[in-house]
Amino acid sequence: MTRDPADVDVGHAIRRMLDTERHRALDLGDPVLTLRNAERLRRHLMACLDELEVDGPRAVRALRRRGWSFARIAGETGLSDRRVADFARGTYSCGIDSASPVIH
Repeated sequence: MTRDPADVDVGHAIRRMLDTERHRALDLGDPVLTLRNAERLRRHLMACLDELEVDGPRAVRALRRRGWSFARIAGETGLSDRRVADFARGTYSCGIDSASPVIH
């Protein structure tokens, strides 16, 4: 797999940030505030996950337009063949059309 200098391990930073936010939401001493903040955090995370479900298929479609095979996409990204196929199916089921931006 090719390692791009712009390829950052966002997972670690995101986990650290989420842990901080979760502790802030739960460390209030008031169960009502704790529940309210925990639910707000959960809703925000779900919205972010929904957005990611569109970004993956869009990226696969852009790579396919460049002539990349599913195997090459999997190899270069470190994703499983199955995950790339899932993204490819999502490309067509998410309503992403040919006017979608292409990743360069």
